[in-house]
Amino acid sequence: MASDTVVTLIDAEIARLKQVRSLLAHTGKIAAKIIAIKTKIKERKTRQAAAKAAPKKPAKVEAAAAPKKPAKARKLRVLSPEARQRIADAQRKRWAAKAAVDEPAQVAAQEPVNAVASQPFEEPVKARKPRVLSPEARQRIADAQRKRWAAQKATA
Repeated sequence: MASDTVVTLIDAEIARLKQVRSLLAHTGKIAAKIIAIKTKIKERKTRQAAAKAAPKKPAKVEAAAAPKKPAKARKLRVLSPEARQRIADAQRKRWAAKAAVDEPAQVAAQEPVNAVASQPFEEPVKARKPRVLSPEARQRIADAQRKRWAAQKATA
């Protein structure tokens, strides 16, 4: 072995020994801190138990004698039927404008806002045709699922 290698090994060993020494020197301090924390926790628990066991003090007589003011109830805001109708008409107008943008082929004639005030608005109900799979598509899906189950059973 070269002397340089031996010197580096000795330096490394000295560094490890210094580290162990510092750990051993601080162990007493750490243990003292842990004991102090444990005693604080025990004292806190005994104080809490004593507080629960002690009879509760009656409320102050002056505070109980003074009548409390009732909290003001919030008054509900009520809209008139005409206001409700104006809001509903405006919303229908927005929906119609959005539908016109979505489907430019259908041009809807919009009535004035106050013209519909006496009649409720009825939107046309669009019947949606249910989607149906062909028997061949059903068979392909079933075969693919059986293949996945077989592969899963083979790996299990």
